[in-house]
Amino acid sequence: MSKNQIRYFYYKDEEKDLHMKQENKNKGFTLVEMIVVIVIIGILLAILVPGLFKYIKKAKDQQALIECRAVVTAAQAEALELSGKNKFIPYEFQNTDFLANICKEAGVTGSVTYGIFFSDSPETQISSLEYKTKGGIIVAYDINTNVLYYIKESINLSDMDNRLHNYGKLFENDYKNNYGKWNDARDQYFESEEAKLSKNEIDLLTERTTLSKEELEQLRWLPGRLTNDNSGYDNYFVATTEKGHFYVSIVYYNGSYYYYRDKNGNTGKNSMADDKSSTTTIERLESAVSNAEDLSNVKDKWIKIDK
Repeated sequence: MSKNQIRYFYYKDEEKDLHMKQENKNKGFTLVEMIVVIVIIGILLAILVPGLFKYIKKAKDQQALIECRAVVTAAQAEALELSGKNKFIPYEFQNTDFLANICKEAGVTGSVTYGIFFSDSPETQISSLEYKTKGGIIVAYDINTNVLYYIKESINLSDMDNRLHNYGKLFENDYKNNYGKWNDARDQYFESEEAKLSKNEIDLLTERTTLSKEELEQLRWLPGRLTNDNSGYDNYFVATTEKGHFYVSIVYYNGSYYYYRDKNGNTGKNSMADDKSSTTTIERLESAVSNAEDLSNVKDKWIKIDK
């Protein structure tokens, strides 16, 4: 074979190899290969993402607990300092501006939600508070629980009842024998952000009553209590536009929402006065008609909202 023939076959082979490489390069992944890759990525994400989110949540919760501890420390120091100057007044720890200053002293950006409450003995010892971070995480501090600090779930419609119910019990336990302090704490709560009706509550009440969304957005929850036959108190909340105003359309009592239906079938107003003579009002709530029943002939009566 001549040199020219050898050279010819050599270049032919080189050209063939180059062509095959080019074909392989342009071929890419098959559909099956891509599906396999996607499935593998999906499996890895399913394994890694929940763990990552759990880690992030744990870190945020830990920071929230640290912030709450700082608030408790700052508040306790403030209480002891005021006591040493004979200026300690427990219900001042319900004041929004006062609480904001304590959070500032603690170096946190969140807020105390309901107020700061104290034990009977010693009276300067903080018994409970709830702190909400800027990100919405709620931390509770309570000396009567096994765990002093614990994370609470964010408020929604399902646990709104618990929030109001627990706050009513808090009023009963801390201010049962001091009507003046109870009134001050009640009025302070009415001015707090927590007193606003939630979006879920507004949606529910817009659907079940004849009140408009705009009317409901003007209302706030105001705590109330009535003396019962056992010399104790029945706690309830009225949705009103001003402190001390108990001629209302919406009431929360014993885990349920109620609205008053007037003689025209509209959502009207009825008295929920804060005195012993109005105990019958609670009795009327307990005998209220469910909104799931036929209301065509129901007039001048409280209606229980069954969610």
